[in-house]
Amino acid sequence: MHIFERREKREELAIMLRERGYYVRLHAYEYLIMSEGKILCSIYIFPLENTCVINYNKEISGEKSKEKLYEIVSAIKTIDPEIKILIRETPKYRNI
Repeated sequence: MHIFERREKREELAIMLRERGYYVRLHAYEYLIMSEGKILCSIYIFPLENTCVINYNKEISGEKSKEKLYEIVSAIKTIDPEIKILIRETPKYRNI
């Protein structure tokens, strides 16, 4: 069994991120992470593949954003050092 298959470990990650000041909404294997009232990223855990995908909001840029992303990756790796993490930018949406 992979670490993030266990509900307790997914909740542990949510708690770790909340303790670091993030708003965290957890639903099954998906997280919505907000900081300073803005969506920072979404996280998707695929435990059977031992993979994590982080879609980060490229509208929030700068060194502070990179530090926050590093902090999130670090929290994930604290729980499962072997998990593969893919980071990608979310596309900019336009009103149609």
